[in-house]
Amino acid sequence: SSTLLNENGVTEWTPVFYESHPAREFCVQYGESDLAFLTRLWSEEGIFYFDWHAPQGAAQKLVLCDDVAGVSTLGEMPFNPDTDTEVSTMCI
Repeated sequence: SSTLLNENGVTEWTPVFYESHPAREFCVQYGESDLAFLTRLWSEEGIFYFDWHAPQGAAQKLVLCDDVAGVSTLGEMPFNPDTDTEVSTMCI
């Protein structure tokens, strides 16, 4: 993962893993984009990803998690279920 992420300019990323995910001995990427390939591998391992944005400033990084508990380690994330309204506070 790190090689493809770096080759695609993703230098800020953090794994938040509760299980071990050893390197595969053999894996083929054929006829799929780098994103599709990584998404396929991560989903086979039970890994999901999201962008984390700093509360202040423009800092942002990709976070890889294999357990929903990993999301809580990143601090508070406001949630707005009403997608039809404009909000003044950043939220998910």
